Amino acid sequence: MQRHPTPPRSRSAYTLLELLLALAVMAVLAGVTIPSALRMYADSKLTDAAEKVRAMVGETRMHSITTGERFQFRYEKDGRHYLQVPLEVPVPVDTSTTTIVMAPRPKSTLGTLPEGLHFTTENAKLIQPGAPTGLPLNPDLLSELPDSKDLASADWSDAIVFAEDGSAVDASWLVVDSRKQAVPVEVRGLTGAATIAPMFSFKDR
Repeated sequence: MQRHPTPPRSRSAYTLLELLLALAVMAVLAGVTIPSALRMYADSKLTDAAEKVRAMVGETRMHSITTGERFQFRYEKDGRHYLQVPLEVPVPVDTSTTTIVMAPRPKSTLGTLPEGLHFTTENAKLIQPGAPTGLPLNPDLLSELPDSKDLASADWSDAIVFAEDGSAVDASWLVVDSRKQAVPVEVRGLTGAATIAPMFSFKDR
């Protein structure tokens, strides 16, 4: 009588040692990838916020060019708010005595950095010979903005003023996060162009 070979038994489960080894590998991978992903997210959040600030500075410059009126940009010292408003309170125009059609006046704009980010005056500079750097911010310029009363009492930076030709001042300041990583925002006075510089750490400064 011929005997048939017994087929190998299928394995029904993993051993405890194999499960522990798999969990250990997963823990190592998570320990490597999660901090890196969180760091990348924080870097992106900081850079995106600085880019929005830069964009508003550019918008302020364009308002000055298109309207022939000086506009100013300011940021809240060690705070999260930033804004662009006219340099002076506009004089009302009596439309009943003129036939000139006035272009819509650009609205004042308020921006706010995300939670965990703020502006810092450390390393900030403003080189503006003969320009109105020390002008206080007129509360009447904030009337169009939400929470105007609170904004009027904030500690604002000196005005970065854009002339009618788009020129401004040499200025720079930092957007910082809770890790002490910073992205500089810079304005080139001759052209009024705004840029953001590479991120750096000033933990030991």
